[in-house]
Amino acid sequence: MEIKTYLNTGYFDESGNYKREIYIDWAKAIASKLKQDKMTSASIRRFYGRVRALSTMFRDEETFQRNKHELQKLIPLVYYSLQRDQANVPESFKDFLEVNVRLAEQSLKDFKAFVDHFQSVVAFFPKEDQKGRN
Repeated sequence: MEIKTYLNTGYFDESGNYKREIYIDWAKAIASKLKQDKMTSASIRRFYGRVRALSTMFRDEETFQRNKHELQKLIPLVYYSLQRDQANVPESFKDFLEVNVRLAEQSLKDFKAFVDHFQSVVAFFPKEDQKGRN
């Protein structure tokens, strides 16, 4: 699966319903790719926490349109994280965020689909081995 193109047709099917893939198939594939590329649970959760915090700001379409620049700030943040070796943010995560922010900034409905999709990616993200635990 190519992260840069997997959402070319968006989050919704022809009827305007959420695609199943955003919750399961794509979410699993992306979580696996990010883990393979050495992203840590702490790094992905840090970005997910920022996205969830935006949910409280975007109460309706009007507040979303007025404040969507806050969503767009994720892009420079991920670029900054890429420049820091200790940030544990791979290029594939930058691609994931760029694709999703581009779609999510279109409307509140798209933003909510992004939040749900990102939540699924985090849910499928493999846990790190915990030393001393079975």
